[in-house]
Parts: sequence; structure tokens; C-alpha cells
Amino acid sequence: MDSNGKRPISFSAARRLGRAQPRPVKDTRRNGLKALKVFFQDNVFLFWPSPEEVAKNRLEARNEEWKTCQLNGTPPHTNLPSNEYVQVEFYSQLNMLYHQMEPDIDMMFRLDEYGGLDLRALRRNWGLQTCVPIHPSRWELEDPADRDWLSPLALANLCERGLRIKFTEPLVSKSTIRQRQLRASYRAFRCFSDLFLCYFISRLDQYTPLVEWQRAYQKIPTKKLEEIETTLLGFFVVFTLGSILYYHQVDLWALVVWFKNIVLCIFPFVQ
Repeated sequence: MDSNGKRPISFSAARRLGRAQPRPVKDTRRNGLKALKVFFQDNVFLFWPSPEEVAKNRLEARNEEWKTCQLNGTPPHTNLPSNEYVQVEFYSQLNMLYHQMEPDIDMMFRLDEYGGLDLRALRRNWGLQTCVPIHPSRWELEDPADRDWLSPLALANLCERGLRIKFTEPLVSKSTIRQRQLRASYRAFRCFSDLFLCYFISRLDQYTPLVEWQRAYQKIPTKKLEEIETTLLGFFVVFTLGSILYYHQVDLWALVVWFKNIVLCIFPFVQ
């Protein structure tokens, strides 16, 4: 209930009544490269973290933050409420709300210059294909008029306990599922390859002196390394010039005389 005793209507009802705020129109002209970039960002998910990866990374970062705060005796960092931000929560399944489960992802997201929420940027941040808001009291999906933007009116109707909006991913195509599975397989293979590399390096350290040479090389001062590299480069240049002269059978004495004449011609001008 608002101050006038009226119950705020949902965004779907506001859209049907013609009260939904349209998104401010900018210059919609796009070149081919920008259109191709937008297409790949909306349809190719192989190179973007999946929602599961985002949730796992944020949980690990939060645990590390808590450990650091406990060691230093400082309170954890909290985002103060602001009119420029809105708290968004992602639920992978809608029935998580009925079981009163914690959201998979929760974060503070910045509003755009018009006070609305850019759903395209939110989808890219979470690696989602579709992103639909959930009604705060009925726990039902609210179909927005613009799938890429929520107006300030929609935010006001969808907020719960201040600035908090729930989202879910109701539809996922088979192509997106395959891309996420392929990415998960690659990450698992990468972990196995890193483990094998560690084992291989340990065997090298045990049976060969290569690792000791590498450690000794790292202990050499930077200035000394620069001197060694300069000396090796000089030897390489001399060897290359000598090979060229030998291949073309150049008379070295004639070359020395020619160089001497050039120096004698330039020397008076230098003085």
C-alpha cells in the first residue's frame, strides 16, 4: 500500500493499462561490427562463465574476504544502500523461494542514467541467456515489456524491502546447454592438465638438473642478465655477418679499405 492507500500494480498490469514507462530511445543505428558483437554476446556462451561458475567464484571470494577480516579484525565490506544501485538476486530454480533457500547469486548492480536496470548487462554479468524478474509477493514470473530494460516504474513495483529484485532463468536453449557443458568439460580437463604438469615438473626436479638451473637463473640480478643478453646478442650479430660474408665470398681487406675511406670522408665534417 502506498501513501494514498492504493496497492501498487504489477509491471504487467501497468503495461496493459498503458502506464509502463518506455525505454528512452537513443541512436539505434548500428554498424555491422557492433551488431555482430551484440549477436555473439547474446548467443555465444562458450567463452563466458556460466551462472554456476559465477556463483562459485563469488562464494570463494566472499569466503576469502571473511577470512581476511577475521585475521585483521576488521568488519567485512558492505555496500551501503544508494539510489544509484539496486540489489539483485538470482535463483536457478523458482521452487527455491518456496523452500526459503538462499539465492545462488546476490550483488549490488548499478542503475543506468535513466534510473532503470539494463537487463542485457545483467545477463552478461551472470552468463544468462534469459533473465526474467520474479514478483516479490506472488513468486511468479513477470514478463517485462522490454526484455533488455526495466523502467523505474517496474523497479518500484518489483522491489522488496527496499531495493531488492529477484531474477531467474526460465528458458535455456539446447545450444546454450551444450556450450556450458563443453566449457565445464574443458575446465575439468584443464585441472587435470595442471595436475599432470605439476607431476611432470616434480619428476624433472627429481631426475634432472633443469629445475635447479631455472632457479639459479631466477636468482641472477636483472642488471647481470641484461649484460649477458647484450653479449649474446653481439656474438649473434657478429656470427651472422661473418656467415653472410663467407657465403658471398667477400674480400675482407677490400671491405676494410672501403669502410676506412668512408670514415675519412665523414671525419672532417664531424670535426
